[in-house]
Amino acid sequence: MNATRVLGPTPPRFSLGWSIAALPLAAAFAAIAPDALLSAWRFAAVAALALPLGALFWTLLLPMTGARWGDDLKPWWTAWINVLPVLWLVALPPWAPLLHTSAPWPHYDSAGMAVVRVALPTAVLCLLARLAVRTARRQGTAAVAFIVLVFTLHPWLDDLATHLTPGWHSTAFPLLWMTGAASAAFATALLLRRGAGREREAARARGNLLLATATFWCYLGFAQYLIIWEADLPRETAWFFARRAGAWALVPPAIALAHFAAPLGLLLFRRVSASRAGLSAAAGAVVVGQLLFNAWIVLPAPPANPVQPGWLPALLAAPVLIVLVAPLLRLRPDPSLP
Repeated sequence: MNATRVLGPTPPRFSLGWSIAALPLAAAFAAIAPDALLSAWRFAAVAALALPLGALFWTLLLPMTGARWGDDLKPWWTAWINVLPVLWLVALPPWAPLLHTSAPWPHYDSAGMAVVRVALPTAVLCLLARLAVRTARRQGTAAVAFIVLVFTLHPWLDDLATHLTPGWHSTAFPLLWMTGAASAAFATALLLRRGAGREREAARARGNLLLATATFWCYLGFAQYLIIWEADLPRETAWFFARRAGAWALVPPAIALAHFAAPLGLLLFRRVSASRAGLSAAAGAVVVGQLLFNAWIVLPAPPANPVQPGWLPALLAAPVLIVLVAPLLRLRPDPSLP
C-alpha cells in the first residue's frame, strides 16, 4: 500500500468524540475571556504540531542510519506527517496579530514580511511532508530534507519566542523545542503501538534512544538557563522573573522530573527499558514533560490586571488541546507499511 494513503479523508479515520465534547467547553471559556482563547490556541497548536514535526524528524533520520528499531513506529509517524499541512494551517490564526503593525516594507516586522515568514515555512513543510512519505528510503534525499527541515523551523521558532515575549531571545530555544518535539513523537508512538516489538534488543534500543533524547533535551534546557543566568541581562532574565510567581514556580521542577528524572530513573535499568510497562511509563513521563514545557513557554505569565485571572488561559488550553490532538491520537495507521 502506498504510504501516502495511510491517512484517508474519510471520517472513520478519525475518532472525533473527544474533540466534539471539548468544543462547548472551549467556547464557554472563550466567551468569558476572548484574549485567553488566543493564548490557549497558541499553546494547543504548538503542542499538537510537535507530533507531526517530530515524526518528520524520525522518518527522515531512519534511512540515514539504516536502523530497524523504528519499523513498528513508522506507521504512526507516517499518519501524523500526512496531517501536518492541515494542522499547520489550523495553527496559523492565533498569529494574525502579527499583521497589525505600522512598520514599512521591507522591514522585518512589517505585515508583508510577516506573510512571507508564515508562507515560506508553510510551503516548505508541506513539500517535506509529501517528500518524506514518498522517498523515505532514499538516504541522500532524506539527509538533504533533514537539513532543510532544521533550517526552516529554526527561524520560525525564533519568531515564536520573540512574539510571545517581546525582547526575549534565545538561540538555544529552537533546538530545544525541536528536540522536545522529536522526543514527544517518539514517546507517543511508543505508547500507541500494539505489541511489545519483534525483539527484546529492539525494545532496549528504543529505551536507550528515548533516554538519549530526554538527556539531550535536558542538557540544552540547562545550558540555555545557565547562559542566561550567567549573563544576567534584563531583556533575557525578564521572561524567567515573570514566571516565578504563583503556580508557575512549580512548573520547572515538574518539567525536570517528568522530562528527565523519571525517564532516567526508569531507563537506566536494562530490564525496565526492555519491558513494555517500563518503556511505556518512561514514554508517558516524557509526553507529560513536553506538554508542561510547551505550556511554560507559550502560555502567558500571570497578568498584572486582576480582572482576567492568570489561570484562565491554562484552563482554556485543555479543551482546545483536546480538539486538536485527540484526532491525531486516534488515527489508524496501516500496519503493513515497512
